[in-house]
Amino acid sequence: WRDELIFVAENGTMVMEHDRELFSSPVDRALALDVMRTGEQIGGVRSVLCGKKQGYLHSADDAPEFRAELAKYVSQSAVVEDFATVDDLPIKMSFCDFTGHAEETIFPVMQAYADRLQVSLSSTEWVDLYNLGVSKGVAARQIQARLGIAPDECAAFGDYENDLELMDAVTHSFAMENAIPAVKERARHMAPSNSADGVMAVCERILAGEFD
Repeated sequence: WRDELIFVAENGTMVMEHDRELFSSPVDRALALDVMRTGEQIGGVRSVLCGKKQGYLHSADDAPEFRAELAKYVSQSAVVEDFATVDDLPIKMSFCDFTGHAEETIFPVMQAYADRLQVSLSSTEWVDLYNLGVSKGVAARQIQARLGIAPDECAAFGDYENDLELMDAVTHSFAMENAIPAVKERARHMAPSNSADGVMAVCERILAGEFD
């Protein structure tokens, strides 16, 4: 199945097909390291520097709880003593607050970079920073152009702020039942929640021709 899919990773900052890079948007290294230093100063917050090769977490954050959370989003990761030693191109900087209050603890601090980077809430726990002008929606439009398909031939699913542009890129946009209000307002359809395998349920309906 890997040979039949195009992968949009890290909020659209990297797109891969058949192990070949179609698109990436590396962040200026000095800026990325400055962001990571800022994140390290926020009490109780865990950090990950996402590179084109893999993700990198600081040894101070190398705990089972964070490893388990990171594994949901990053298939490969390495532990480093200093982010400055990472030999990789940074594409996204992510910060996690396990209390579920990232909008209050991380998001306001990272607004200092909003003139240079996109600062996005990806869940109640996570805040992501990446280049301006990049999004899942932009990546979706690039794939549409590459494959010669129209928005009304595409479906997408979203639940949080980093999915808003994606909802605009396709005709068949679905907000998960557990989505934030902004995504529900932007999407054209609703899907059952993530915990109820909502994406799979809707895909079965799509394959059955319900949305033709």
